[in-house]
Amino acid sequence: MINPLWPRWIESSILKYLTTEIVSAGYNVRTSVEAWDDTPSKKYVQIVLNGPNFRRTSPTKYEVLVTVNLLIEAEVTTDIYESADIVGTCISLLESIPVFNYGQTGPTQQGCLTPVEDSTARDWTSKDGGVADGLNIHQRSVETDLTMELTNG
Repeated sequence: MINPLWPRWIESSILKYLTTEIVSAGYNVRTSVEAWDDTPSKKYVQIVLNGPNFRRTSPTKYEVLVTVNLLIEAEVTTDIYESADIVGTCISLLESIPVFNYGQTGPTQQGCLTPVEDSTARDWTSKDGGVADGLNIHQRSVETDLTMELTNG
């Protein structure tokens, strides 16, 4: 049986880790799960999660799959490569995300989400140019599938 707290632990771990790391790199963060915020901004990363999805691999083990999408917006001012720098930062953060049992007394690490073996972080420019009147915004996204194994029992 899937532990009913696993989705909470996974979601909170991803959001806490990515928010902390992206903010420490000097960028603003917007978090939303399955929702987009289209409000124009000068520079931010928006985190969107799909999942977690669970697949039973044995009576007590489950494979977890989560798709993480990072929408990056950066106003083009003097540094035309700033959006590429943010993309590089985001891709490097998706190599390994620790999962903790947040909400429990004395959270402990349950494992790490890592890229699916045949998956690589995908970076593409989804739109260049103005996304609102008077703004010159580069908009890019990074998406990857992450997996881990959890044991119940």
